[in-house]
Amino acid sequence: MIPAMVTLDAARGATPHALQMLLKSHPEVSGVGVTRRGRGWALKVNLTRRPRRPLPKEIDGVPVVEEIVGRVSAQ
Repeated sequence: MIPAMVTLDAARGATPHALQMLLKSHPEVSGVGVTRRGRGWALKVNLTRRPRRPLPKEIDGVPVVEEIVGRVSAQ
């Protein structure tokens, strides 16, 4: 079965919920945005370090992609 292609609007719409949900349950999360995934879109979760518990595979029907970016600071 081929997964459904997620639109940019759907990924953007899921971002606030994902950020709120993940900040409560995963202290390693430093931010949530959107990224390309194949021909569709996904939520990109930036992490300060490897999460202690696995992140969900999708939120509100939008796939989750994680990347360890380290601490984020103003420059």
